[in-house]
Amino acid sequence: MNLNHRSKYSAVAAAVAVACAVGANQGADAATVQAGATLTLAQQYVAAATASAVQPVTFGVSLGADYVSGDRIRVVLAGAEFQTTSAISAPTGTAAAGTCTLSVLGFADATTANFRVPSSLSNGTPCVFTMPIKTSTVGSSATLTFSSLFSTGEALEAATPAKTVIRTADQFSASVVKALAGVVDVEKARYHFAADDTSAASTIAGNESQLVLSLANATSAVSPAGMASVAAVTVAVTGDFTWLDDESTGFGTCTAGDLTGGNAVAVLVQASGVAQTGSLNCGTLSYVISGSAAGEFTGGLVTIAMGKANAATATAGTYDRTIPAPSSYSTSVSFSYFSTGTAATASSATELAGTTSAGSFTLNGSTIYVPFLPYNSSTTRVVYLTNRSDQSGAVTATAVADGSGAACPSFNVATAKANGVTLLTAGIDAGIRACYGADFDGKVALTIVSNIPGGKAEVFSAYNRNGSLTGVTNSSNGRDSTNTRN
Repeated sequence: MNLNHRSKYSAVAAAVAVACAVGANQGADAATVQAGATLTLAQQYVAAATASAVQPVTFGVSLGADYVSGDRIRVVLAGAEFQTTSAISAPTGTAAAGTCTLSVLGFADATTANFRVPSSLSNGTPCVFTMPIKTSTVGSSATLTFSSLFSTGEALEAATPAKTVIRTADQFSASVVKALAGVVDVEKARYHFAADDTSAASTIAGNESQLVLSLANATSAVSPAGMASVAAVTVAVTGDFTWLDDESTGFGTCTAGDLTGGNAVAVLVQASGVAQTGSLNCGTLSYVISGSAAGEFTGGLVTIAMGKANAATATAGTYDRTIPAPSSYSTSVSFSYFSTGTAATASSATELAGTTSAGSFTLNGSTIYVPFLPYNSSTTRVVYLTNRSDQSGAVTATAVADGSGAACPSFNVATAKANGVTLLTAGIDAGIRACYGADFDGKVALTIVSNIPGGKAEVFSAYNRNGSLTGVTNSSNGRDSTNTRN
């Protein structure tokens, strides 16, 4: 039985027909949702939208029943809100079955819009609704459904399956394509990298290490009308950058001038026309891609090259610093964007968190770990370095105290003799006392770094307590147990 069949009955017959219709509501006809593209907005575009911003969407159905004057149609939104301050356009649609002509009743609430049939509509008539969605309320996706009622309030057409009309996607992305992997050369007194660590063309005259990032602004899935505008892209690298501080002005304080002044330099390599502003403190190197080109920035590779601009030599310039190794670095990338208004009101989206690994520098020399050495009134220490190479080199150490976890920065210990044995005890004790105090009582773990080939170095580490010498296994000897002798 067609629930919208409206024949003239006697009063009794009409009452029977109404009763039958009510009892058949569970089998009510349903309109057919028309195929149509889903609009995709950038998450950042939505996040930056003002409260008054409107995003129109279209939603088409083909009626599944005959309609007469007074019947009502309802369009329900889920996953967002209608912009109820905007007028609803009159639905459109024409086919052989007829033309969709509806009166707009307006919004019942933020998710429901009502329409009225002013005259008859035939089964199969197409109706296309253009609905104003409040842009700032769109979540991951939003759907529309269609249903209708008799003028008496009973269901005419049951709700259609929900049709996704709008969704969101991340407009920006970033990833590490190539991490820093510079090898610091002990044969050049740790002032230089041993070779170019490059994937892009070499940028610096001397040996360099490169961090390569892939940045993307928008994807093919994001509708052009739903994209945020880019104000700037900030790339930051965190780690030990004291080695870049090697120019005379402000020596001892890392500044932007250190990026191009002196022998140690860092430069961001990007397509021409993209403005770059570099900044530096001793713990963070950052670049901002900005200016008029930022709004047109559509992605690509960004390379940060760092190293020494002069030829590799073991002779230091007046302000040259050694490159720290082993040392680790991390990176972050954020996009500054806006939806409406000006770049001055831009919001920010972080695509790589600051904990993302940017790689590390390693040493082609000797790094030896001593798990513990005790410091108290009844013990003394004995630490020797055996160097089986023809190269002499500086020896430095860092330490971590047991319990407190307090770390001592690198301090000078001695100079390792070529083809000889060097006593390190005095230099280590002096560094520990300078760091933790003359009355320090506790245990420390040591990292001993030597500017000599790693495979040619071995450390003997031990402590003497009341005339008993106890050896401490370290990473250079790898023995399974300690040896004690009187």
